[in-house]
Amino acid sequence: RWIDKNDKETWISCRGKVVDNEHKLFVGRISRLDIKRKADHLTGFLTEPQLKLNYEKRMAKEFDFSGYFIIIGIDNLKKINERFGLEGGDKAITFVSRSIKKCIQEKSKIYRMYGDEFVILQINVPKNVSEKEKELLRQLRDIENRKPA
Repeated sequence: RWIDKNDKETWISCRGKVVDNEHKLFVGRISRLDIKRKADHLTGFLTEPQLKLNYEKRMAKEFDFSGYFIIIGIDNLKKINERFGLEGGDKAITFVSRSIKKCIQEKSKIYRMYGDEFVILQINVPKNVSEKEKELLRQLRDIENRKPA
């Protein structure tokens, strides 16, 4: 714990070390545990709490709107982690996140849910789905149909 600028106790997470020169400096990172991150550290996508907040804001403005909501999960991520370690799982998550990013409209919002799920939210789209979204669905089907190594 430490005292923040408003003299309130705050729980923190520290990772690093103290460098002992004439001033004793902490080198590393300090994160407040009471603040939820807006973006996922691995993918850079928005997080689940941000999805809920953005959706609730949108619903408060306009109840009747067009769009789509796609949930994408990585099957067997636990097995990938067990076989290749957390680094292997992170690589799988990064691969999927980059594939999603390449294949969606710039106006779409992408969220990483906890663990192995991603959500794409697109509001106010024309009735015809863009070619990028069609390509994303084709790529996801191709990945799903691949045989495990």
